[in-house]
Amino acid sequence: VGAFVMTFSLANVKDRAEIMRSQALPLADVAASMQFEAVNVQQWLTDVSATGEDDGFAEAEKSAGAFRAGAARFTALAERTGNQVLKTEIAAVLRDFEAMYDVGKRMAKAYVAEGREAGNAMMDDFAARTEALAGRIAPLKASQFQAADAQVAGILDKLENDLRLQYLLVALSLAIGVVCAVLVSRGIRRQLGAEPWEVAEVARDVAAGRFEAVCATCAAKGRGCGV
Repeated sequence: VGAFVMTFSLANVKDRAEIMRSQALPLADVAASMQFEAVNVQQWLTDVSATGEDDGFAEAEKSAGAFRAGAARFTALAERTGNQVLKTEIAAVLRDFEAMYDVGKRMAKAYVAEGREAGNAMMDDFAARTEALAGRIAPLKASQFQAADAQVAGILDKLENDLRLQYLLVALSLAIGVVCAVLVSRGIRRQLGAEPWEVAEVARDVAAGRFEAVCATCAAKGRGCGV
């Protein structure tokens, strides 16, 4: 029964561990990766603006693709679990990212095609949108790491409770064992009529032809039955 109870009790720990393995930790990593890729996009577009080299656009697009892929994972999870809050949050992050990316590309192209003055005119807008995006991603990343921490704390609490339950079951098993031993011992003594060592002494007296001990023992026990 104890093993049966513990099997069901530990199932909750297994479920939490599976959520952590398949959802909490991977999504925390995805959120951190999205933050990293957003910074990469900003850096590549800034490099294009500073150097005039067009190669940075391709690199920025690669980072943008990685960012969108991460957002898609969050969106898929939100739709699968019916989490409308997360879905709305990810949509807002994507909007801010696309706005930042669009302004950044136009700024970089302005620096390359029209010169520093044209690019500088868009720099403040790009910086503001970059800051807004960072403000959106930071809470998302923090919430995922908090979710992972909560799962770990839940697993530890559940294991602690299961350990206490295991101790209780062991104590209960020992108590049942003691009670059973007492009952069995009393049953044997009842059938023998006396303690085994007393029966042995009486048996030796009977074997020697002495019956006084038998009478004395029966009188002391108040009964004349048993071995």
